[in-house]
Amino acid sequence: MKLHILNIIKVAFFSVVAAGLLSGCSGGAGDKAEANALPLTLSGVAAEGSPIVGGTINVICVSGSALTSTGNDGTWQVDITGRTLPCAVQVSGGTMSATYHSIALAPGNVNITPLTDLMVANLAGTASPSVWFDSLKTAPANLGQITSTQTALDHLRTALPELTALATTAIDPITTPFTATPGNTVDDMLAAMKMAVNNSGVAYAALLTDASYPLFNSPGTSFSDALAAAATQVTATFPFQAGYKALIASGFARNFTVSGDCEGAGSRTIAPATTAATFELVAGLSAATSLTVSLSSCTNSAIPTPTTLYQTSTTYFDNNYVPRGVNINGGYYGVWSPLSLPVTVTVGGKGSIGTETLYTDSTKATGYGTMVQSYEIEADTATTTIVNLTTVFRNASNELTGTEQDRYRIDSIGIWTPISADIVQDFGGSPMHWLLIYN
Repeated sequence: MKLHILNIIKVAFFSVVAAGLLSGCSGGAGDKAEANALPLTLSGVAAEGSPIVGGTINVICVSGSALTSTGNDGTWQVDITGRTLPCAVQVSGGTMSATYHSIALAPGNVNITPLTDLMVANLAGTASPSVWFDSLKTAPANLGQITSTQTALDHLRTALPELTALATTAIDPITTPFTATPGNTVDDMLAAMKMAVNNSGVAYAALLTDASYPLFNSPGTSFSDALAAAATQVTATFPFQAGYKALIASGFARNFTVSGDCEGAGSRTIAPATTAATFELVAGLSAATSLTVSLSSCTNSAIPTPTTLYQTSTTYFDNNYVPRGVNINGGYYGVWSPLSLPVTVTVGGKGSIGTETLYTDSTKATGYGTMVQSYEIEADTATTTIVNLTTVFRNASNELTGTEQDRYRIDSIGIWTPISADIVQDFGGSPMHWLLIYN
């Protein structure tokens, strides 16, 4: 039983990256009438700083309606052949925190985002675009009163000057095509908006109220300052790969507290990767790692307390400090597939790191399972960002046995600082939750 506890801990800490660190996003009315006789579509992207996946798209036109949903990248498309423009568009549900709206005056690209929602609020003179949209179900002809969105766009630019790309370029939040990925100008503006709402304490509903006034009231200093800071932060890049390799080269030692289903404290040490070693017949480097956990109490009576757990392992790298595998004493042997460590990252970025295949020992005769790791970059400060590493553990039968989220802070020069490890691991058929906070 004690060995099984050690296996839970070691999987959560030492095999997350096999390196000990990575462990752990135009025409007039006559033109419209002629166009409606042809096959017509509306399409675009629904996003709010990340793609809205699985959202329901509801389209109401002066004459006719349509329904569809968004894909994994937030894109959508609907046939409006036979409908009479203008059309109002709504996205709801899916991976979103609110309901957003947009306006289509002509076939083609129509995005649905918080920025387009604010434009609708200004066009309709309402702090509740959802109520306005619902009213169109019985009075769609009211859409015919909307002949241009330019004034609403001008008001949006004046109210949100911190979004410099909106104010200084020809970007129209409704009609400008974009992809919901970090680094895209429109997506970066949406990410900044979301971050500013979270950081300023100004609710999105308050922004809708501001937008409902004819000239779009200024959101105020609190939100404006937060938006200016966020607009800078979302475009900042952080040296992920170089910082990681530097930490592997220099080593790592930290104490932590344990909470969750067990209470206690511990320490974790990774020696500098300076020892020449061969792994899977390839010359490289290795580093010794150790983990000590002292538990004072646990909610699961199968774990005797107080108790102290101790585990050692050796992690292997190529000569450029890229992880190759791990050998956990009394545990398992892991081999990484080629890893994808991003050179730089920005807030909102996400991607796959790689898969480690696990065996019971170095003969690789018996499979033990797999670990699949991915990353997502979260907002922090103007000069730092958070790397959230998610690892999914499966046994040899491909059954899910645990997940782990490891959070690290990276600064502008690439220094990695551990924050926490949130672990859920199977223990005799019951989930065990461990939360480690680094001192």
